[in-house]
Amino acid sequence: MSPDPVRANDPAAFIALLAELRDWAGRPSLRELRQRGGTTTAPNGDVIDALPPSTVSYVLRGERLPSLPRRSFVEAYVAACLAVGGLSGEEIPPVVARWAAAWRELRGGGRRPSLPRDLPDFTGREAELRTVEAHLTGSSRIVVVDGMAGVGKTSFAVRVAHRLAPDFDDVVFLDLHGHRPDRPPREPLDALGTLLRASGLDAAKVPADADEAAVLWRSRTASGRLLVVLDDCRDAALAEPLLPSGPDSAVLVTSRRRLGLDGARSLSLGVLSAAEAAEMLARIADRKRVTAEPEVVDTLVARVGALPLALRVVGARLQHRPDWPVAAFVEQLPEGNALARLADADRSVAAAFEASYVRLPESARRTFRLLGAHPGELGLDVAAALSGRTPDAAWADLELLSDANMVQRPHPERYRVHDLLAAFARAHGGEREMRAAVGLLLSWYLHSAWRASLRLSPRRRPLELAGEAVSPFDPADRAGALAWFDLEHPNLVAAVGAAARAGLHRHAWQIAISLMPFLETRGLRADWITTHLTGLDSARAVGDRPAEALLLTALGIARRGAGRFEEAVADWEAALVIREELGDELGAGLALNNLGAGYSSLGRTGDAMDVYERSLAIWVARDDASHQGMALTNIADLHRLEGRYGECVAAAGRAAELAVECADVRAEAIARHNLGRGLAGLGRHEDALDAFDRALALLREIGERWGIAATQRFRGVSRQALGKPAEEEWEEALRLFTEIGDAQAGEVRALLGK
Repeated sequence: MSPDPVRANDPAAFIALLAELRDWAGRPSLRELRQRGGTTTAPNGDVIDALPPSTVSYVLRGERLPSLPRRSFVEAYVAACLAVGGLSGEEIPPVVARWAAAWRELRGGGRRPSLPRDLPDFTGREAELRTVEAHLTGSSRIVVVDGMAGVGKTSFAVRVAHRLAPDFDDVVFLDLHGHRPDRPPREPLDALGTLLRASGLDAAKVPADADEAAVLWRSRTASGRLLVVLDDCRDAALAEPLLPSGPDSAVLVTSRRRLGLDGARSLSLGVLSAAEAAEMLARIADRKRVTAEPEVVDTLVARVGALPLALRVVGARLQHRPDWPVAAFVEQLPEGNALARLADADRSVAAAFEASYVRLPESARRTFRLLGAHPGELGLDVAAALSGRTPDAAWADLELLSDANMVQRPHPERYRVHDLLAAFARAHGGEREMRAAVGLLLSWYLHSAWRASLRLSPRRRPLELAGEAVSPFDPADRAGALAWFDLEHPNLVAAVGAAARAGLHRHAWQIAISLMPFLETRGLRADWITTHLTGLDSARAVGDRPAEALLLTALGIARRGAGRFEEAVADWEAALVIREELGDELGAGLALNNLGAGYSSLGRTGDAMDVYERSLAIWVARDDASHQGMALTNIADLHRLEGRYGECVAAAGRAAELAVECADVRAEAIARHNLGRGLAGLGRHEDALDAFDRALALLREIGERWGIAATQRFRGVSRQALGKPAEEEWEEALRLFTEIGDAQAGEVRALLGK
């Protein structure tokens, strides 16, 4: 049996046992130990042998006594000896762990009289812990951890320090009071004096000059292994003179700001994941209660934004009120307004935020307050519009706020404010400032969305837009419009509801209508229906009949696409009544065209053909080629449904010609799709594939997912009829229909035999 390290009662005995272990293994040569030991990373970052012969010889002769060798050396040496001695890969790790435990016992676990206790309910962050520990014990040696107020930087640093304490001769924790509401930030001389006294220097010998104190601190830390934790540091200038000078020492700094500390590694802590937040509540309070109501706990976590400080406040309340259900605590934290209730006798989330807020310059404070009006991620252009400042000035404020962790940077060009910080911002802004900010924000989104919608649907009827916007977004082309909509569409959907709640009803219905071409292109019917129902209510609230008809028409298109045919017909019939009451011939023609599609979907083909022909007559009388093509496309589809494939081909072909004349890519794509369907009905599958291929190219050009899916479905049918493989076409159709939520997914799945 190999020597037992527990027998060692001092460093000399431990070294003797290391030598005995080598004897037990058959006295392997120093070269063999080096080969078995592998490599490690030196403090300067170099990759070196873990067991260089000279070091092994030096250690085993006791030259380092009374100091112990590094733990990494001990672990590599023991593993190498055990391997030479014949132990298996499974047998070695527990023996190495026993030697490491004995090493820690002799080291006394590292002196840490100033280190706060490690919280037993600390949760998660394992990946971040390992990253920081690797830096502090590797080549970096200086790590700055930043994050917003309440995110748990101090408890994280304390956990790291406790885990690493055995690797160091001493651990010093120093609170620099960077954001304490009850105490001013420490000055360099005060901080240096505390560190020097902690190092054993008599208080009377601490220099009265900060520069002299810094020199003395560097001198006293030139050797040995010291871990210094500088908590709540306000800036890099304060941290710099507090860094120990020894190559084997390490420093962990926490700050609400991102510090430009030379040679340091940086890590930004975010809020916990939903699962980690729930686990933290379970550890603080009663696990049985928390796990019994998982959905309620998820809501509670969302209300506090998974912020650890807020979770501690709520967890303490849960613990002190064991008879209350978790749902009762959710009711006490109203959605969007939980901040005021996240405080107890010792902690306040709002007070923590306040300490960061008051240290900002006024321009950044104003920008921060205005950001509270925004519902999600935003770009620089939105921030500039909100603040009424130039993009450069807004960027400077956003950089300050980002460095102070008052705003987050999920992407290089995007910003967002944590929900609780947003509530704090709104509270500081006051009702008048917030109302003005909401108006500016909604006007900017409306004017930008309308301009972008015109790139997707250039022949839209003009709107007299509500409000005025400062430098609205104006995309250069269709691709730019789609990219902007893809980025901003969650904000635009939220903006419709926000406008309605604020009583800005023109903004609400106009933003909804501006969204329609994008929502149709991407097949986002749920958002389409939701926004247009809200917009319809707003149009009715202000008695705007033309707007009501416009929204009913758009809503019907969405409902028909979702298979809700009777609702779609009801929408279009109501829109037609309004258009005819208003004497709006153009609007009536559009309503008739849509109504025909609805009747067709319900199998009322005679009624459908009647309204299509009435619609076509209006467009012919107006010499409106674009809308003639639209009507002919629908007439072609109806002919196909009735089995009149020759008439379908004639109508669809003419519709395609008119679309080309009007340079309407989307209309041409739809017409050519219908042309392909008609040709396939005639058994002319090669010609059908030509039509489908042209339609597909156009649909991919404009990014219309539903059209791509439908065309691929029927391309596959024609390919199969010609004896060609169709799986690739149907797989794409199935994927897109599934993503969109279209019922045709089931039909395509059947084609694939799934």
